[in-house]
Amino acid sequence: FHALEHAAAIRDMHFMLQKEVVDRMAAEPGSKVYGRLSVMLQAYCQVIALFDVPPAAFRPPPKVDSAVVRMIPLAPERIGIDDHALFARVVRDAFGQRRKPLRHARSLVCDGAS
Repeated sequence: FHALEHAAAIRDMHFMLQKEVVDRMAAEPGSKVYGRLSVMLQAYCQVIALFDVPPAAFRPPPKVDSAVVRMIPLAPERIGIDDHALFARVVRDAFGQRRKPLRHARSLVCDGAS
């Protein structure tokens, strides 16, 4: 999320992370791993899972698979979010109560307004 705060100065980002994290970052709506991370990153960047890196590529080999992900910041006019802090709170609250219907997520009402 820190890199997103500086997206205007970034053209392209590549990260090697645990495969599970990359899968969540690039998840499509409706998939089991689609969640807060997917929404927040995809709202600001094009997220592309590039390739997997097996444990054998490292010495000593880790107990997890890795993957490389590419993130390309979207142009500000394509983002379409006026209040970034509000957007982040709504996404956090919506995905923080996964087992409840969204209408029961109490904290989605901003500052007591209805």
